[in-house]
Amino acid sequence: ECPAVRPGAAALDAPLGDGWLLDHLDGWFQAILFSRDGSVPDAFRGVQADLASRHRLAKFAIVSRETACARYGAERDPALYLFRPDQHVAARWRSYRPGVIQAAIDWAVCKF
Repeated sequence: ECPAVRPGAAALDAPLGDGWLLDHLDGWFQAILFSRDGSVPDAFRGVQADLASRHRLAKFAIVSRETACARYGAERDPALYLFRPDQHVAARWRSYRPGVIQAAIDWAVCKF
C-alpha cells in the first residue's frame, strides 16, 4: 500500500500525456483506475457501468503512465482511487463491488 496516498491525504501530482494529474481533478468526484497496461481488469469490470448508471457526481478515467501508477501503488497491480473535489483521496480499492463508490461519496460529503 502507499501511505502517502491513503484516504484523507492530498492527491500526488504526476505527469500525464496531456498535462498533469491534478489538472484533471476539476471540482468533481473522480474515480481513477491506475492500470499500467491501460486495461480494466476483471476485478474492476463493473466500475464504468456503475458510474454511468448511478453516480452523476463522479467521473471515471484510466491512467496508465508509469510515474502516476508508481505514485499510487499500481506498479504491478491496478488500483482504483476516488478523489474528492478538493483533490484529496476519498477512498482506494484493489477490487470493486457495486455500491462502494456511492458509499465513499456519501461518507466524504458528510465529512466534507
